[in-house]
Amino acid sequence: TNTAPFLNGSDQETDSQLRARFPLWLAAKASASRAAVENAIANVQTDLSYSLRDGLDTAGVTRSGYFTAVINDGSGVPSDQLLSDVYDVIDSVRALGGGFGVQAPQVLTVDVSMDVVVPSSVSVQQVTGTIQSVVAKDIAATTVGAGYPYSRLSYLAYAGAGVSVTSVLNVRLNGGQADISANGNQALVVGNIQINVTQG
Repeated sequence: TNTAPFLNGSDQETDSQLRARFPLWLAAKASASRAAVENAIANVQTDLSYSLRDGLDTAGVTRSGYFTAVINDGSGVPSDQLLSDVYDVIDSVRALGGGFGVQAPQVLTVDVSMDVVVPSSVSVQQVTGTIQSVVAKDIAATTVGAGYPYSRLSYLAYAGAGVSVTSVLNVRLNGGQADISANGNQALVVGNIQINVTQG
């Protein structure tokens, strides 16, 4: 027997992932449609995120009869083999005469900082770790091409972390106080998350 542990795996498809994929499977019974392409991509492997950019080539230039599939496996740098696999399944369902390309996303590193005040009865270390974890997971869960709302960070600190928070101040998202805009081609990757917690 092989006693080495498994590496780089993921859990099997969850019920919620199956529920999200099943309507695509039904819609894909008619080939050469957007639903057929989405279903083909979703069946390559679990945990894939994608964006279909209709009418744009891989350089972002307008091109009639063409679409680009931007693929991410959560790493921001999907392997050439994965991109090739996605290309093959799209090619099997695309419309005759329609062109397409498959590419990895542009990676945008997301840095977050904030000052958090908690009651004196709450552990500073616990709050710091909890909020860092919640924010990191939320950023990592964004789909390819999506942006990120600045206001969500305060919400996560107050409500999402499940700890008692008195106030949240000086929230910064990539050094500013503005949303990260969606562009259809980017993958957000967690950078430095600095949570400064004080008791008060």
